[in-house]
Formats: sequence, C-alpha cells, structure tokens
Amino acid sequence: HPGSATIKLASEDPPPIVTLTALTATASEAGTIPGRFRIRRADQVSVPLTVYLTRTGTATPGTDYPAFPLTVTIPAKAYFTDILITPVNDILPEGPETITLALKANTAYTRGTPSSATVTITSDDPRPTITVTASRPTASEAGLATGKLTFTRTGSTAYALTVAYTVTGTAT
Repeated sequence: HPGSATIKLASEDPPPIVTLTALTATASEAGTIPGRFRIRRADQVSVPLTVYLTRTGTATPGTDYPAFPLTVTIPAKAYFTDILITPVNDILPEGPETITLALKANTAYTRGTPSSATVTITSDDPRPTITVTASRPTASEAGLATGKLTFTRTGSTAYALTVAYTVTGTAT
C-alpha cells in the first residue's frame, strides 16, 4: 500500500552477565606477587559497563593495601577489567588477612556465578620468638634472695610486643 509503512520493534537485549573471580588469590607482602580480581562480562562489549562492588575481609584498605574505589568500569570493546592488590610491606608479623569483593546488584547487569571472590595477603615478617629463663631460680621467703625471670625476644624489635604469661607452683 502506498503511503504506509511497517515498523518492527526490536526486543531489548537482556543486561550482560557479570562475574567476579580472583585470578591470583594469594598476594605476598614481599611485593613479588600481587593479588588480582577480575570482573568479566559475557557480552555486549560495544559500550562501557559500570560495575558496583562491596568489600569485606580482615585486611584494612589504606593500611594493608592501597584503597581502591568500589565502582569499576569495563571499557567499551573489552570483556573484563582487573583490580590489582599490592599489599603494603609493613614490619608487623601477622597472620593471613583477606579482601573479599562481591558484585552489588544493579539493573545494568545480571550477577553471574561466581559473584564474589577472596584474595589473601600473606605476611613476610616472621613472628618473634619469646623464651623465658629463670636467671635466678631460687628465692627466699625472708626476701634475702629474689628470684628472677628473664624474657628474651628474637626477631624484629621495631614494634612494641606484649607478652602474657602465667606463674604456677606451690608457693603462696
């Protein structure tokens, strides 16, 4: 028919599926191995995609590793972006500390699986060793001879250390 037209409406594409993984799940304080999170989208790479994150864990941003924003953008024409975790090399002997990131819900994307990941920071600082010796093992009740315990610390002395100890025996 002349003078008429047909319009066909295209269906809207569903939002891209986004996943979050820890490519390098252990980071060393010695600086030789940074941790690496990867945020990946499955499709729709023609435009940038902003992804929102939450952060939990025992490591402290700004103290144990440089703080970073909880919003990342996967650039146009890219399937992923990475977040590097370079631990701060402090002098404190400490146990492993964690950083856990998770994808926040957002209408711009669908959270896929996995949607959270953890990087563990390992310390390169050895724990000190404390030894105790009875440098004067004999004491008298009259106070003429006093006993003496000596605590010896090996390892770094660059920070304060509190030692908890218990005294046992038959003396009252």
